[in-house]
Amino acid sequence: MSLTYTSGEISTRERNEMMTSIAEVVKNKGNEAFKDGDYKIARSLFSHAMAFEPENGVYVLNRSAVNLKLNEWKDAENDAAAALQLCRDPGLKRKALYRRSQAKREQGLTGEAREDLNAFLLEGGKREDIEEEYQKLDRGLEQSPVENLPITATEQPTNTRTLQDTAYEMKDSGLKGLGAFATRKLHRGEVITADIPLFHIPEALHYAVSNKLAMQAVRRLEPYEIVSFLSLKNSHTQHQHVNPLSAIYHTNAFDGCGVCIRASRFNHSCVPNARFAFLKSRGIGRMFALRDITIGEEICVSYLSGRNVYGSTSEERQLRLLSFYGFRCTCTACSPEDGLERIRASDARRRQIKVIWERLPNYNPRTQAESHLNDCVTAIKLLREEGYYADADDFAIEASALCAMHSDWESSTYWAGVMFEAGLRELGFDHERTQNAWSILQNPQDSRRQAGAGMFRGQRFTNIRL
Repeated sequence: MSLTYTSGEISTRERNEMMTSIAEVVKNKGNEAFKDGDYKIARSLFSHAMAFEPENGVYVLNRSAVNLKLNEWKDAENDAAAALQLCRDPGLKRKALYRRSQAKREQGLTGEAREDLNAFLLEGGKREDIEEEYQKLDRGLEQSPVENLPITATEQPTNTRTLQDTAYEMKDSGLKGLGAFATRKLHRGEVITADIPLFHIPEALHYAVSNKLAMQAVRRLEPYEIVSFLSLKNSHTQHQHVNPLSAIYHTNAFDGCGVCIRASRFNHSCVPNARFAFLKSRGIGRMFALRDITIGEEICVSYLSGRNVYGSTSEERQLRLLSFYGFRCTCTACSPEDGLERIRASDARRRQIKVIWERLPNYNPRTQAESHLNDCVTAIKLLREEGYYADADDFAIEASALCAMHSDWESSTYWAGVMFEAGLRELGFDHERTQNAWSILQNPQDSRRQAGAGMFRGQRFTNIRL
């Protein structure tokens, strides 16, 4: 999850046009929701449209209509009053007066409601359009259906698809905001949640292209999906040239996958107890437990991937997180509250892992195989000492291939087993990396999967194990 587009500058006019376009897209989705009777979704969408374009009175006018449907009389009155201040078109002013009159009538303010109806007429409205409202006021009715006047292009929600997972619940996580907490004991390799991405934007695009694609993608979403999407964090509000939709996407997207609403709710840790994996063949993202997780423990993933997390110091990770996501990490590997000695020890382990990784390609596979394998063992042990239970297969795949190169099929099979266990527990059996490890486990002599298999003979490494 990172910001991959380049920076740039746009004029105030271009910025305003961009925000108006976004507001219109969101408003139109609100209209769809309103027509489907999804009033709470519609209200949320109109509120988002107002945030994108505060000076447009249509959005608040439409929210007034939704609040009438929800029997939120005071909110409907306030929104109608706000619309009166913003709208210049007489037709919109009449709608605002009509809706405020209804809201006041429902609150028992019959005198004020009648004044709004009279003002409706003074603004050029027709008596027949509000005759029923006059009759209700004359009869002193306290309960009545809300208006049937046409609503402005801004109303709707759809049946909200409730996303429920029994493995966790969302609740307060202190300075991090909301977090996901285990509601039952979870075991390593257990699927915590599964999610289908809302949409995906290719990596490393110029901001203008990313902006355009984000707009196109959001137009295709259902209203309730847009509400969920707009509720996600935007860490790039300082980039005025970036479409907020694109910025939300880049804040929350998983590399190669896109935005998964449920997965995006999980907070970051540099010693994560969960891992997100995208299964491309099925187009689904899954969250796996990296270790056993106790009831009530927060479930965290790493927003940084691979060696950017296990091969970098706390300071280096903090800089990346601050740049991409706008926060400083307070996990046990980063927080001074857990002791500076702990951070120093963690940094030393991660530096050593990085040194090993950078050294591996330089070993002579024929004459320095033992050193190569021992480095792989050391790296995996350091990961475990660090409490980092992911990515052991980064080193196991090196070890398996090296043993296969020396025709040590027993050792190659052992290391393929380490690879397979990691893939099975962290990615799922059907993931391509796990399938590759399974194939090697079944036939370590397959040179299509292990380049150079059988190249050397005579040397065995059965004494080098974890």
